[in-house]
Amino acid sequence: MTVLRRIRNPEQLPAFPQEAIDLITESLTPDGSKRFLREVYEAAALSQRTGDLAYLNRVLETWYRSLMFIAKPDFRERVDLARKDPGPPMDKEQIQSRWATAAGARE
Repeated sequence: MTVLRRIRNPEQLPAFPQEAIDLITESLTPDGSKRFLREVYEAAALSQRTGDLAYLNRVLETWYRSLMFIAKPDFRERVDLARKDPGPPMDKEQIQSRWATAAGARE
């Protein structure tokens, strides 16, 4: 489990570019929008109770990064590749290296 860096002040939150907001709002289905809002509200409530905005930041960042990944043109191809050849468990650096190699082979 990742330890969240405590965020006490709104000024400590990373700035989300307008494109991130647009990507989240334009990419979600009605059900996805409901899930997103529910997670945001739950994280906001937890952040308020604990005095730590890191929970809210994590929800926003997770949704944005997930949507960035599925918005890539080769998303389906990557998913199919992972299903066909899952291979042994890998750490983050190994996964990044594998994707970079696969992307280079297609170019």
